[in-house]
Amino acid sequence: MLILHTSDWHLGRSFHGTGLLQAQREVLDQMAATVRERGVDLVVVSGDVYDRALPAADAVEVLDRALAELVSAGAAVVLTSGNHDSAIRLGFGGHLMGASGVHFRTRMDQVTAPVVLEDPDGGLVAVYGVPYLEPRHAGQVWEVDPNHTAVTAEAVRRIREDAEARFGGQDQEAAVIAMAHLFAAGGAGSDSERDIGADVLQGQPPENQETENQAPENQETENQETENQETENQAPENQETENQETENQETENQAPEDQETENQEGRADCPSEELLVGTLGQVPVSVFEGIDYVALGHLHGRQRMAETVRYSGSPLPYSFSEANHTKGGLLVRTAGGTVTGVETVDWSAGRKLAVLRGRIEDLMDNPDHAWAEDRWCQITVTDPLRPPQAYRRLKERFDGLLNFVLDPEVGAAAVKSTYAARLAAATTDLEVCTGFVEHVRQRPASASETALLTTALAESRTELGDEGSAA
Repeated sequence: MLILHTSDWHLGRSFHGTGLLQAQREVLDQMAATVRERGVDLVVVSGDVYDRALPAADAVEVLDRALAELVSAGAAVVLTSGNHDSAIRLGFGGHLMGASGVHFRTRMDQVTAPVVLEDPDGGLVAVYGVPYLEPRHAGQVWEVDPNHTAVTAEAVRRIREDAEARFGGQDQEAAVIAMAHLFAAGGAGSDSERDIGADVLQGQPPENQETENQAPENQETENQETENQETENQAPENQETENQETENQETENQAPEDQETENQEGRADCPSEELLVGTLGQVPVSVFEGIDYVALGHLHGRQRMAETVRYSGSPLPYSFSEANHTKGGLLVRTAGGTVTGVETVDWSAGRKLAVLRGRIEDLMDNPDHAWAEDRWCQITVTDPLRPPQAYRRLKERFDGLLNFVLDPEVGAAAVKSTYAARLAAATTDLEVCTGFVEHVRQRPASASETALLTTALAESRTELGDEGSAA
């Protein structure tokens, strides 16, 4: 049997305010083509089918069409809910759809309800779908510790026990496949993944848990994609502000653009994972011992945690930290009740990504950057002084500029004191103002700026009767 392992479709997601539904349609068409061309028997989707618990109507239509195409191409489909999905909504109609070859596993009581298929190459394949397990709820129901490792270990224990009871005495061997949506210890994350440990820390309800505070159904509109816009480090396309330098600066944790290892395609350290305390949200791979293949979802980079424990990664890049990822899925072959091999399959849809960094003149004039002109771009300008109309100029060459960042290269002679220290040292109103300019622009106020501030202060004193002067 040939199984196509996918995950993290995130249907309905937008990328820095740009809708991705057309690119998602394209990549799902490529997925269906792979099923036809390679003779895939089963497609598994390990969580985060949608990008949010209340998906927009057009995202639902994309899923409906994709499932019809995959079944028409000759494959059965098993889907589990992730931390972005509403388990109840995603699983609606599951009993009826199962008869058509589309199987949803979105509830805890379905962990021991495998989809069992005859393997054309001999034996059986039993697919156990584990939905995203919110630790507090799952821990209470299963009477185990309320953490990701404990609830996952309990799910796997139940799977092993069920598989032994079902297949232990049969003549046919069964390959046991488990689907799970979690952060495996040692995995490499990216900027587009929601931290699954933060809800444990902050006491927030999980995204896939129904609550009384959930938005009414009638608030759903065709334009809901705008609610998914990424706001971190995003500059408005038509606006540059003086504060962008401090709000949008990249950190020193960014991996080199060409970094790629066996377990990583992209950045391993990103802001979303820094919310974790130690390894609170991470699950050791050893938990899955005894399972023939574990089809993981949640991390968006394709990676191998162990020979038979893998992430397929998302079919599209959803952050600039994934600019160098190769996107696609994994083809898992079984025969005679065992896994006999795993290979990659690549897809490409929508505009590619580019991450550029440098001084404005080099970015504008260097022909070496021509490759990025037709891509979605994140560009960091490093000039010591803010170039005039930098965003507009860059947009003329790179019309796909979505994220504009100012990160001035400051020389060794630059003042390193904090803004609070500057305030403490200031003896006049002018020094307070020029200190603010220096803090924001990371260089001393120019003569023209100082003159403008002097004039403004004098006018304000005149209007206020000198009440605004420093004590």
